[in-house]
Order: sequence, then structure tokens, then C-alpha cells
Amino acid sequence: MKRQILFGLFLIYSILNLNAQNEFYFNGAADVIFKYPPRGSGGRAFVHNNGNVLTLNFGGDFTGGTSIGTKFRFLNDGKLGINNYDPDYNLTVNGNFKVYNGANSFIYNGSADILLKCDLRGTGGRAMVHGTGNTLVLNFEGDFTGGTKIGDNVYFNNSGNSYITNGNFGLGTSSPAYKLDVVGTIRANEIKVDMNGADFVFEEDYHLMPLTELEKFVKEQKHLPEIAPAGEMTENGTGLGDLNTKLLQKIEELTLYVTQKDKEVKQLMDTRKKDQKEREKLENQIKTLSERLGKIETLISRN
Repeated sequence: MKRQILFGLFLIYSILNLNAQNEFYFNGAADVIFKYPPRGSGGRAFVHNNGNVLTLNFGGDFTGGTSIGTKFRFLNDGKLGINNYDPDYNLTVNGNFKVYNGANSFIYNGSADILLKCDLRGTGGRAMVHGTGNTLVLNFEGDFTGGTKIGDNVYFNNSGNSYITNGNFGLGTSSPAYKLDVVGTIRANEIKVDMNGADFVFEEDYHLMPLTELEKFVKEQKHLPEIAPAGEMTENGTGLGDLNTKLLQKIEELTLYVTQKDKEVKQLMDTRKKDQKEREKLENQIKTLSERLGKIETLISRN
């Protein structure tokens, strides 16, 4: 009985407000309703909702949302502002924030730095930073002393030694077919290629194609033996190491051809010298015979 009396008095007092346009009342169904017309239509401010839930601003009656002090505002479309009165995202925070679980943490420091730390894995640090020159910097200043890893295969060491452990990497292509597949131009001061060399050309049992056969092959095929034709290179490319080995082989073969021809030239020169000496010898003999013949003719003419 006392509760009913108190409820009646409370209801009468609430309705008979000093300003009839302003309202604060309990409707008897666990709803507390506020209304102050200069600020809007108002509505159900507090409701004991289903599931034993206390609901503020039931049904979004307060169309401007719900504020708690001056730091929190819940809009009726689900957006929450912290230290922001007009949130434009589901969560809008003006300032820094921290999410943590014991010694593990995720921090935004309000200066465009995102910090991560898992205590069991190390000290952590600035994972992402909006750096100078409008650059996105991962692992700012090497805070993560172990380096930076992308997926399971790409690793950037703070010392500058970076590598890809598996798969292919493409520049200018989205479907790389090689460990490093570049569609475009590469510029470098020096390129080092592992090679086996072509010293086998100088082995005693190496078969050097006779020049007559080589001439015939080039005339018919329009390329050197063991060197891919231009059309095949254009279509399939060529391995730099393999091509350099083949070119070195051809240079060494050319060296053999030159040394052979040098020997032949020397032999010809020696033969020519011998022939020259023989000719000079014959000329001297002919001269001697001519002189003798002349003497004989003179003696005959005197007699």
C-alpha cells in the first residue's frame, strides 16, 4: 500500500511540473520519459528492457543520440564518439587510445604512431608511423629489433639484409614466373652471374668444327652452332649465365681458329722462304752456267 501511495505521489508530482511543456515522468511500465521542447521532442530516457537490460534513449527517441558528460556520444545509427561530439565512423576517437591485455598492448599515441607489444615476443614498438615526406614507415627506426616480416616469405632485416625465402617476386608484372621477374629495365653498376666457364674448349679431345663446315652451317642456319636463333631469344628470352658461357666458348673456339691459321701462315712463310732460297740458288746456278757458257763461246770464236 505504501508503494502504491508513493508511486501515485511521484506520478502526480512529475506531471504537475512547474512548466507544463517540460516533462519528466514514469509511465508505470518501467519507462522514464524526459522532454524539454526547446531541445527537441525527447522521449524514453530510461527503460527496463527485455533480458533485464537497462536501455538509455530507448528506440532512439532522442534523435540527437546519447551523451555521457562531454566526452562520450552515442549516435542512433550506431556511431560512438570519444572526446568527439560528432562521430563520423562507428568509433571516432579524438586523441590517443590503448587496448591491452596484461603486458600486451595496442596503442595509438595521437601522433600518427601505432605501437604494438606482445610481452612474450620482445619489447615491440612503433609498428606503423606516418613519417616525414608523407611516407608510411613500418617498424619505425627498427623498434622491432628482429626486423619486419611480410607473410611467411618476405623478411626485412634492420641491418639491410632482406630476402624472400620462397616464391617469386615480380616488378612490373602480377604473375612472376621466376624468383625475380622484371618487366622493364634494370640498371646496375655490376651484375655477378654464377658460371661454369668454357675451358673444355682447350681440352685435347675437343672437336673443333672445321671452318668449311662452320661456313656451311652459318649460311644455312643464319646463326652460330649452339647459339639460339634470334627468334627463339625474342620469344623465350635467354639465360644470362648460359649465354655468356656459350659466347665464351665461341671466343675460345675463335682463339683456336686464329692459332691454327697463325701456324698455317707461318708454315706458308717458311715454305716461301725455302722456295725463295731455292730460287735464288737456281738463279745463281743459271748465272754461273751463263758465265761459263759465255767463256766457252769466246774461246770458240777465237779459234
